[in-house]
Amino acid sequence: MKATVNFYCPYAQLCAQASDPAEGDTYTLLTLEQMRKLSVILLVLAANHSIAQYTKLRNSVGLTGGTLNSSQSIASGLSVYLDRNLLTMKNASFSLSTRLVLGTEDKTGLVFPAILILLMLESYTNTTPDLSSLNINAKLFSEFPLMLHYNYGLGSGSYNDHRFGFYFGAGLSYMLTGYTDTAGIGQSTSFFGYKMDFGVRFHRDIDINLSQTISLQPNIGQIHNPAFYQLTISKSF
Repeated sequence: MKATVNFYCPYAQLCAQASDPAEGDTYTLLTLEQMRKLSVILLVLAANHSIAQYTKLRNSVGLTGGTLNSSQSIASGLSVYLDRNLLTMKNASFSLSTRLVLGTEDKTGLVFPAILILLMLESYTNTTPDLSSLNINAKLFSEFPLMLHYNYGLGSGSYNDHRFGFYFGAGLSYMLTGYTDTAGIGQSTSFFGYKMDFGVRFHRDIDINLSQTISLQPNIGQIHNPAFYQLTISKSF
């Protein structure tokens, strides 16, 4: 038995079997098999749309370094950048982004790079270095910003062929870092702040970013009007 879906046709000239609509006649629109095929087509289109939306999420990984008002200590770490276009134009876009950071802060800023080197050596040599004799005084460095960016040129959309681009933006950030007090002792601190940044993108997916985060706290230890200055170099994937 052939299954059908029926509907009332209000426009006789559009139906294969035209008659007076007032009589309440019905007409065959789609068979069950045709509905199945249409459902598959709609699912495929929806999947393609989802993939297209996902590909608009840009990402990059890099190294970052910064200091809290040049307070005789340097923070360094690994950054992961995620950016999603909200509005795309021909050569520009507005996007929502975050740059997550994880690292350490110390007087030289070399603790985190040293940790990376030791981890690489450990993976190659299958040995665990003995660090018990080292006196390492490092604080956690981490950041969780949320930014609104204006992008122009390279990186502003999925289908532009520019060899250069730039972006700038502002937002809010939560930061954990350290600083050296007047006694020369490392201290940990955390704060919310306003964040501003500017960056340039080059053809080989290299991104250079400069940023400033102004703390909402008027003072951190002996530091008045605290602000964190940061340089990040990353590569997109």
